[in-house]
Amino acid sequence: PGLTRQAQEVHLDKHVKLLDSPGIVFPTVDANNTPVQAALRNAVKVEKLDDPISPVGEIVKRCTAKQLTEIYQIPRFSDAQEFLQNVAIVRGKMKKG
Repeated sequence: PGLTRQAQEVHLDKHVKLLDSPGIVFPTVDANNTPVQAALRNAVKVEKLDDPISPVGEIVKRCTAKQLTEIYQIPRFSDAQEFLQNVAIVRGKMKKG
C-alpha cells in the first residue's frame, strides 16, 4: 500500500490504461461507516481506535486462512486473537513465559 501524491497513468496493454489519482477518504463514523471500516480504509489511525483488534478480525474474515498463513509465514489459526499471537511469535515479539 502506498500514498498517491499525484495522478499517474499506467498502460496495462494497448487497449487498457489505469489511472491512479489521489482521493479523499472522510473519517466519519455513522451507521454505514463503522470505526472498523474507517480503519480498514486508513481513514483513521489505529492508535485512535478504542479496539484495535476489531479491524484484524475483519481482515481475518475477508481473507482465507491459507492467504494469511502464507503471507505471514505462520501456523494455522482459528480466530483473530490466535492470528495475532502467531504473527507476534514468528516476528519475535512474544516469548514464552
